[in-house]
Amino acid sequence: MAALALSSFGITGADGRYSWIHLISAAVLVMIPLAVLHARQGRIAAHKRSMLALYFGALIITGGFTLMPGRLLHQVFLGG
Repeated sequence: MAALALSSFGITGADGRYSWIHLISAAVLVMIPLAVLHARQGRIAAHKRSMLALYFGALIITGGFTLMPGRLLHQVFLGG
């Protein structure tokens, strides 16, 4: 997940700008070390919340937005 978040900063729009989705990539890069820290400190409930937030925010929500009509991945996976 960290590698994907980092690689997303190499992808910009046609105008060379980052989109709001890149904010989620930045949040992922903050949340991963935080989740690991929670686990190492034995704060399992906080670790679980962090991991669930990562899953839903980074995979479900962002994935849904990248498949919206008018986006390139919508055309690739779902057709015109």
